[in-house]
Amino acid sequence: MQEFSYRIHLIGHPGVGKTVFSLAAYTRAREVLRTLGRNSLGLSCADPQTKEFVDASTYLMRHSGCYPASTMRPDSLCFQLYNLHSNASFWAEKTIHLCNFTFQDLPIAQGDPMLSAAGSCIFVDAPALLNKPTYQNRFFTILHTIQLFTDLLQESKHSFAIVLTKCDLLELTSECRRALRNALSPLTSMLERSNQPHRTFYSSLALGAVPNTESHFLLIGDSASALLWLFDQIHPLNRPPLKVNIPALLGAL
Repeated sequence: MQEFSYRIHLIGHPGVGKTVFSLAAYTRAREVLRTLGRNSLGLSCADPQTKEFVDASTYLMRHSGCYPASTMRPDSLCFQLYNLHSNASFWAEKTIHLCNFTFQDLPIAQGDPMLSAAGSCIFVDAPALLNKPTYQNRFFTILHTIQLFTDLLQESKHSFAIVLTKCDLLELTSECRRALRNALSPLTSMLERSNQPHRTFYSSLALGAVPNTESHFLLIGDSASALLWLFDQIHPLNRPPLKVNIPALLGAL
C-alpha cells in the first residue's frame, strides 16, 4: 500500500488548550481504533520527540495532578496510522503502515504557510467566547487568519476541525450550545461561503484523583472525535482494505 504523509496545523492562542487536547485526542483515538475488531487500526508516535512528550506528559498528570505546560510540546507532533490485523497464524499480527500525520503550530495571522497543509484544527476558548468581551479581539485575529487562507485556497479543499476547548467549565445545555453556535457563526459562515469542509467539536477535559491514592487521571471524554474526523477527511478510511466507517464510529462515541 502506498504511504502518505500529511501536515495539520494547530491554530489558536497560547493557553487555549492545544497541548492537553493533543495528548487527550491521541490517547482516546488509540483506544477507539483498537475496538474495531479484526481489521482494527493502530495509532502510535512516529518519532522519539513525540513519544517523549506523550510519556512525560502522562507521567506528570498521573503523579502531580498538573497539566503539561505548552513548552513541553515539541515543535511538531508526528503520529502514524497503521492497519493491524491477524495473519495466517492465529496468534500473530501483521501491521501495514498507512500514513503519517504531523501536527504543527501556526502562528496567528500567518496564513500563507497553511497552503502546504492538508487540514487544520482551530482552537477557540468556549467560556471566554461567551463571557469575556475582551476575547473578541483574539477571536477576530483567528478570523483574519482563516479569511486570508481561504482567499488563497480558491478551488482547493482544506478540512477544518473547530475545537471548542474548556467546555468542562460550562453547563452544555441546549441553550448554551445554541449560544456557542451563534458566537462561532462568523467563522462557520466564512467556511461555508468558501465551501471548505468543517465541523465543530466540544472538548471537555479535566484531571481527576484516584480515591485513596496520590494518582490522578485525565478525563478525556470523546476527545477522539475531532482527530478521527480530520484523519478521515484527509485520508479516507472507508476504502479497501480498511472499510472503516468513521461517521458511524463517531456517532457511537
